[in-house]
Amino acid sequence: MKLPKLSVNAKAKTKLRNTRIAFLFILPAFALISVFVIYPFCTAFYRSFFQIHPYIADEFIGWQNYKIVITDKYFWYSIWVGVKYILCVIPIQFIFAFAIALFIKSKATGSAIIKATIYIPNIISGIVAGSLFLFMFSYNGGAFNRLIGLFNLPNISWTQDYPFFTIVLPGVWLGLGYITLVMHAALLDIPKEYYEAAEIDGANRFIRLIFITLPSMKNIIIYLLVTGVAGNLQVFDTVYLITGGGPGNETTVPTIYIYYRRFGTTQGQAIAASMVLFIILAGLSSIMLTRMKSEKSIEG
Repeated sequence: MKLPKLSVNAKAKTKLRNTRIAFLFILPAFALISVFVIYPFCTAFYRSFFQIHPYIADEFIGWQNYKIVITDKYFWYSIWVGVKYILCVIPIQFIFAFAIALFIKSKATGSAIIKATIYIPNIISGIVAGSLFLFMFSYNGGAFNRLIGLFNLPNISWTQDYPFFTIVLPGVWLGLGYITLVMHAALLDIPKEYYEAAEIDGANRFIRLIFITLPSMKNIIIYLLVTGVAGNLQVFDTVYLITGGGPGNETTVPTIYIYYRRFGTTQGQAIAASMVLFIILAGLSSIMLTRMKSEKSIEG
């Protein structure tokens, strides 16, 4: 039995009804994004053109805040510190996460315990993690100084002598679990037939890793790289708790720079710096997706 064909008007009405239903499903998410993302962003962009006074009316100064930020050597130094932080944290995370993901996939002894516990750092807030590592780096009684004390070495003032190490370590620890589980899921998604065919052709484990595993994980690696750069360039809580951006400006990442300029009459400069940081993040993400020719970005 053949179904009756719909007329042109009936098809148009059906398409319109389906479109309305689709918009109804999208509406709650769009409302939340509008309230918590679009409106705050537009408000911040508008206020970046003002010099904000605590007790008197704000003064419109045009692009002056942006000029001050762009010509401020301390802002660009904070960007450089953020880039150094990324170059330290992301490679270490990727190497360890990939090794752990391979170990979990192998189902060797102890892999189940690691799989169950590896995500724990991600459920701990940055404030708690920062407080924990600050205690571990403590000069008197800290875990690290107790450890080197076993070798009869003198105590080290970690936050003064090795401040960058003290912010990189918690950064690696906090993001390791998430990256490991995503990579593990990507490894499980690779068809076993690829490995079986390569093994028949005589390819060893290293060859299979280079020519099958890594290329098959291309999009996942790009996704983790883009989100990792964006997330780590916005790190704040652990850095603020452990070093406060010091000593000097050695660990002043962009968010710390913005935080210290949000008080008094420099609030407008802080907002302008946030806008510039947003442009930098958007540009970096766009460049990475374009240069690496992500299949997902092409399909989108």
